[in-house]
Amino acid sequence: MTPSDLRQLRYTEHFLIWSIRTSLSCCTQCRTLMREMDRAFGPLSQAGHCGLVIFLRAMGQGKRTLRIGRPGHIELTSDERCFLALFAALQAGDRDRATAHARWLAGSDAVHDICLAAGVLTRLFSQRGLEFRQFEDARAAGADRASIPPDDGKVRVLPWPPHRPAEDLSLSSVF
Repeated sequence: MTPSDLRQLRYTEHFLIWSIRTSLSCCTQCRTLMREMDRAFGPLSQAGHCGLVIFLRAMGQGKRTLRIGRPGHIELTSDERCFLALFAALQAGDRDRATAHARWLAGSDAVHDICLAAGVLTRLFSQRGLEFRQFEDARAAGADRASIPPDDGKVRVLPWPPHRPAEDLSLSSVF
């Protein structure tokens, strides 16, 4: 079963989601993010940071609106579960499944760039012994996809606290 919240994730999976959320809602040069990159990737922390930035820029080339939770938000969005499935497929060497997840996430021709950038991060995780799990229902990682608002070329960050309307962050405004 694909996890539905952060408490069900391994360190690697939690770190990936947290890094994406933090980069999009704070900035990619956040001190906390840089410190955690050091912990996760050790001497390869600069490569890990660059890989994350390149991955997010590649995602920014996509045509779909992505739903991303704020740091600290417990529940995973369908797109965040699809990120986990993408990285797990790349780590397992399943290029077809990884391409399918990237195509769903991007909704565009940026699939190749997304897979390359995610592949760099995946190799760094593997070099540090950090693994992503394969889930039985990984193909249904985005089961609530029908609830996603129309595409507008922006990343939609879930509100925090939950009663506020969602914010729209353009990836170009983050970098």
